[in-house]
Amino acid sequence: MPQAKTVTDALQEAMNLSEELERRRPSISPFDVRRLERMANPKGGNRLAFLVKEVLVGEITRDFNRAYDAVEHIVAEPTDPWVFPPIASLAMLCFNPTLSLTVVRKALPMHISNAVDLERLMQGAWFSGDLGLCHEIDQKLRAAKGEMAQDYRIEEMVGILDEAGVSMEEYRDYVAGFHLVLRKHYSGQAHNRISLGFDALRHEDGQRSIVFQVFSDLDDEALDRLDDDLMERQSDPSAVKDNLASVVSYLVRDMPRETPVQEGAG
Repeated sequence: MPQAKTVTDALQEAMNLSEELERRRPSISPFDVRRLERMANPKGGNRLAFLVKEVLVGEITRDFNRAYDAVEHIVAEPTDPWVFPPIASLAMLCFNPTLSLTVVRKALPMHISNAVDLERLMQGAWFSGDLGLCHEIDQKLRAAKGEMAQDYRIEEMVGILDEAGVSMEEYRDYVAGFHLVLRKHYSGQAHNRISLGFDALRHEDGQRSIVFQVFSDLDDEALDRLDDDLMERQSDPSAVKDNLASVVSYLVRDMPRETPVQEGAG
C-alpha cells in the first residue's frame, strides 16, 4: 500500500508545480489553478498547507493581497525553516520587497546552508535592494562552501552608490518604488510574463551605473504605459534625487521567447 504523502511532500510538489506554471504563464487555465490548490492542501485542516496554498494561488493569479495576507501569517506563526526561502522568492514575484525582506530576515538566523535555498534568499534581498543583506547571505554561502547560479555583483553595486553619495536606504526606497509601479501594471494580469535583471555596467567613458532591465510580454500599449509610469517616477525629484537618478536607471524591453521568469543579477 503506498505511503501517504506528508504535508511537506505535498507542499514541495505544489511549489514545483507553481514554478512550472510560472514558466508557462500565457497558457495557464482555471484547471491549472485548481490543481495547484488541491496539490498544496489536499485534505484541508492543516494551517501551514492552507497558508502556502494561499501564497501560491495568490501569486500565480496575481491576486497580490491574497498572497500578502498569507505571507504575513506564515512569518508571524511557528513555521518550519525550509518554507522561508521559497516564500521569500514568491513574495518578490508579487513585487513586494518589504515583505520579501521580512521573510529573508526571519530565515537568516535559522540553519539554512543549502545553496539553492540561500540563492532564493539572495534573490529576495537582491531584488528588494538590500545590498547589506545580500553580503550577509553571500558570506553564509561561502562558509557553507557553496556556489550560486547567478553572479551577484554586490561590491560593485555598493561602490557605484557610494561614489554617487547614495545611501543604502535611498537605494532600497528607489527599488521599492520601482516595484510599486510594476505591481500596479501586473495586478490581476495572470497571463503576462515578466523578467527582471539588476546589473552594474561600465560604460565606454569609464563611468559606472546600475540598470534595472524589465523584459515583459505586455502588449505594446500596456508596455508603453509601464514605460511612461517608470519614466515619470524617474524624473520626479521628490521621488528620485538627482545623484541617484544619475547612476540608477531602467530599461523596458519586449520579452524574448523562452526567457526565464525572473533572472538574478543579469
